[in-house]
Amino acid sequence: MLGFSQEQLAGTLGIERSTVARWERAETKPRPWQRPALAQELQVSLDELDELLAAISTVGEPAHDGGHDLVLCVPWSHRGTVEAAAELTRGDDVERRTFLALSGTALTAPLVTSEALHEAFAAALEEKRLSPDEWHERVESYGRAYTMIGADKLSERLAADMVRLQRYTDDPAVWSPAAKLMAIYGKTLPIDDGAKGAVRWYRLAAAMADRSQDVSTRIWVRGASALALAYDAVQIPTAHLFADEALALSESPSLGRLKALIAQAHIAATRRSHQAATQAVEHAQDVWEATAGPEEVSDFAVPQWRFWTCASLLYSRIGDQKRALTAQESALGTIPPTIPRFTTHIELHRSLMLAKTGDKRSGIEHARVALDKLPPQHRTLSMHLMMTEIERC
Repeated sequence: MLGFSQEQLAGTLGIERSTVARWERAETKPRPWQRPALAQELQVSLDELDELLAAISTVGEPAHDGGHDLVLCVPWSHRGTVEAAAELTRGDDVERRTFLALSGTALTAPLVTSEALHEAFAAALEEKRLSPDEWHERVESYGRAYTMIGADKLSERLAADMVRLQRYTDDPAVWSPAAKLMAIYGKTLPIDDGAKGAVRWYRLAAAMADRSQDVSTRIWVRGASALALAYDAVQIPTAHLFADEALALSESPSLGRLKALIAQAHIAATRRSHQAATQAVEHAQDVWEATAGPEEVSDFAVPQWRFWTCASLLYSRIGDQKRALTAQESALGTIPPTIPRFTTHIELHRSLMLAKTGDKRSGIEHARVALDKLPPQHRTLSMHLMMTEIERC
């Protein structure tokens, strides 16, 4: 199971392993002064920690003397439930087992996933299979939902389909939409922890895309993965690899190639190669103009506001105020009112620009005001990482 062993967590917190075991058995709860450190280690908020502790008595696995992995490690750690759903149609091939093992991260707290699990069990019991066209339509729907409602909400909705998808890994016609769905799912997970989060889903998505032999899918999966990592300035070597692979597959303009080029620009920016960053984003703009389609709100489209939002962060990162302001005005003039969190992204870019020019205090203050204006349910991990980037200037 993903997470810490009892010994590892006990050592990190400076407590006895038996104390952690008692937490797992719901015999005791962490002391008030232990909760902040525990939440930090588990990478959850204090509210989320309280929810996990409350759920332990009903979903936690008993602790044993052997020092088994801690059930509380992450909020999606209820692997056994996913395995039970997938067991109905499990195959013996290595790819299915790999997919199933990774599906152990698919679920959040029990109340959140009840509906998703019911759907997965019902579909398996009824042997109701989706056609390849239906999978393509479902992936397109998730692409729109990712942009509209954000990663946290989408992760809840994806759980059942990630279980159901395991039944289709032997069908070549489904490999292309499966690869895209895996990449989208990866984007709902923490991207600053390759061992537990997004990166290995991106790798699995790339492997599935390669199996599909569909060049556009292979490029899109790698480009989208590269951009997700590079935009948040994490796992840069992996982002660089994905971007290079995407660009090597074809020189024809495509959305996947566009995402890879934008990723390369941000990679150059994080490495303080300002000239390379500027050249890459200008090249990306040429591809964007060649591939521009309808102003669709979807992860499978790059409308004006999406391109200029990416450009805004890039120019803010390299301290090019003039171009950053132009990109910000272009983005703010086209961001749909239905997705206000992207307006907050622009304000965070302005905060970063202030910090980069030496006014760190004003930058941090401006960022906090912008975040306070956004309802908590719309705040994302990307915003948290951006705030950290501002504070580290």
